[in-house]
Amino acid sequence: MLDVKSVFTQLLFSTTRLECELADGGSATGTAFFFTYNLENGKTLTLLVTNKHVVKGARRGRFWLHESSIGADGKLAPSASSFDVSVEDFENWWFPHPSHEIDLCVMPFQPLRIEAEKQGKAVYNLALTEREIATDAALREFTAMED
Repeated sequence: MLDVKSVFTQLLFSTTRLECELADGGSATGTAFFFTYNLENGKTLTLLVTNKHVVKGARRGRFWLHESSIGADGKLAPSASSFDVSVEDFENWWFPHPSHEIDLCVMPFQPLRIEAEKQGKAVYNLALTEREIATDAALREFTAMED
């Protein structure tokens, strides 16, 4: 099993690779990251976030996901394996940011988790949260190397 204590490993499990087959016969690749949003009712919603230009015109898409295993403590843990889940009508799974100037879109993760379960697979992921978003004050303190 993999150790998820290092920042690098945590970032590995907060992302998934996307491969898109475009309607015009071309292809696109990109990365999406897992983000858990806190709802007002105390519940959470885990989303995948990527760039609009990655999924634009995609008729079919493939997600490469990290597979879970069961740890010695009985809890889900990362394995060294990954697997893919493909979906049709890929662009329509995503909700674009309403501003044309912001190249982001999101999709709920739960439908993808269900598709993985149909394959008999469990996904291991570590989602980012609002705590990891830098404040304006923190951004002003970044040096050129941190930008």
